[in-house]
Formats: sequence, C-alpha cells, structure tokens
Amino acid sequence: PLFLLMIPLEGEAEIVQGAHHSKLARGNFVVIDPREVFELNLNAAQRHLTVGIPPDALKRALALRGEDSGRMAFSLGALKIDGPGETLMRFTDFLCAELDRPQMGALAPQVATTLEDSFLQLFLAGALEENETELHAMPRSVRVAQRFMLAHLKQPISVSDVAAAADVSERTLRAHFASACGTRPGNRLLQLRLEQARHDLMGDGSATNSVTEVALRYCFGNVGRFARHYRDSFGENPSHTLARAALHPTTGQD
Repeated sequence: PLFLLMIPLEGEAEIVQGAHHSKLARGNFVVIDPREVFELNLNAAQRHLTVGIPPDALKRALALRGEDSGRMAFSLGALKIDGPGETLMRFTDFLCAELDRPQMGALAPQVATTLEDSFLQLFLAGALEENETELHAMPRSVRVAQRFMLAHLKQPISVSDVAAAADVSERTLRAHFASACGTRPGNRLLQLRLEQARHDLMGDGSATNSVTEVALRYCFGNVGRFARHYRDSFGENPSHTLARAALHPTTGQD
C-alpha cells in the first residue's frame, strides 16, 4: 500500500475518507491514506497527477525530522495549495519536468536520492496535520483504529486486525487506548457496536429490527450476552428499547 498525493489538473473529483467528503479541483490537493477506506469519484473531464509514496520512505523522512511514525497523520480532506503546500507543488512541477528529460534516466543515484529526500521533507511540511495538541491527546493509532472499527462493526474483526489497520503492535495499541481513552481497544469496539445496535433498535420498531437480528448483525453470537452488555451500558433491556420505539416511532430516538 502507498500513500497517494493527488493533485487535480483539470475538472473536479470527489473523495470520501472517513467522515470527510471533499471536492477536489485546481488549487488544492489531497493525501489518500492506505490505512483508510476511501471512495474516489472522477468526472469524464478530470485529470490529475498522483504520486505514490511508500510508508517506509515516509517513516525514514520522519526520522530525519526527529519524529517517530506515530506523527504520520494527514488530513482526510482537501488541502489548499498555499504556504508549505505551494512550495511542495513547485518542487513537484520541477521533478515532473526533469523526469520528461531524456537524460534523467542516467541521473546519478546520489542526485536522485537527494531529490527524493527533498520531496519527502516538503511533502511532510505541507501535508502533516498541524494540531499538535490534538495529536498528543489522541494518537494517530487510536484515531485510525476507531475509524477502522466504525467501518467494520458488522464484521467479526479482532484486536489484531485493528492493530494491523493502525500500523502498530497490539501492545502499543492497548497502551495508546489506555492513555487516550482510559479503556481497551476491545472494550471500545464493544461500546461502538452497542451504540449502533441501540440506534437500530430505536428506529421504526419494525419486525426486521428484532433484538436477535440486531445482536447477530453486530457480531454478538450470544443474544443473552448482548442483552447483558446492553443493560450495563444503557440501563434497560434491548427489548424495552424496541418496545418503546414501536409505541413512539417518531420520537423513539433520544
């Protein structure tokens, strides 16, 4: 998997990453994170330049900045080409022009390495998230893990799957969740599933949203255990939530 720097040249495109929906056109760019589920819609007239960047190359570039890979967090929305981003675009234009030159193939390895290192440092300067306070309070691994959980509430994923998606070890993921959220990643996944199950039960009260079906939908193989977790979290049985929604279908949701 590669991180993708996508720069629109003509037309518009739409991209959805996580909860961010962005329109892309000239004057902005986006970083597509391979750890995120994304949708990309291009119109017929759309042209763009895309640069693929290996994660290991980014980690090495971060190390040169004196930072670890936990700092590798990018905005999921479109970024304006200004400030450091404008410098990155000018350097990218220069590289593209040089790559079109016939003699570029014979470029000395040392020069090519220097150009690559310069590009990576400019990319990090122009694309890394800037909110250091937020990053300290919520490590990237936790934010990526929670987005992965939300995207897979109906699949039987494990903590090891979540850690792999966040690009950290299970031990590191547990430590980050304990520090940032005061809980374990497995408990957080359980709570997210319970919250979504409650949302479904508080829908229109139809027979298709029976307690058993909702429990199975969110990977609770044992309905009794689901009811116990639900009662511990919300102070009532799931059957009571469903009955209340059936009596008041327009006001069932809190």
